[in-house]
Amino acid sequence: MKKVLIVETNIQNYQGTDEPTGLWLGESTEFIEEIQKAGIKVDYVSPKGGFVPIDPRSMKYVNKSIMSLYHDKEFILNGLANTKKQKISFRQNTWLFIILVVMVLCGIFQTIKNYKKLH
Repeated sequence: MKKVLIVETNIQNYQGTDEPTGLWLGESTEFIEEIQKAGIKVDYVSPKGGFVPIDPRSMKYVNKSIMSLYHDKEFILNGLANTKKQKISFRQNTWLFIILVVMVLCGIFQTIKNYKKLH
């Protein structure tokens, strides 16, 4: 079984400020949707494990598709509320390691298409 390990953030505020930050919801959900369409499983980890805050600014750009995954029980439990704390390592069943950071997803969708063509 092929899997993607998604590393998310636990940071709720920019260092030394009260300004909130966190996971950019649309970038995460759009990527996860494409991975799931390809029949690939997803594991979620974060540096501290547990809760992953959502950057409130990202909620301004949600659409029906984003909200659908946002309300998905598995995503809520495993991707937002209860991520695993894990030292970064590759396991045999993890074929791709992805860090979700703003702008990291550039080119990922094309990579998935290319991967599907090769395999």
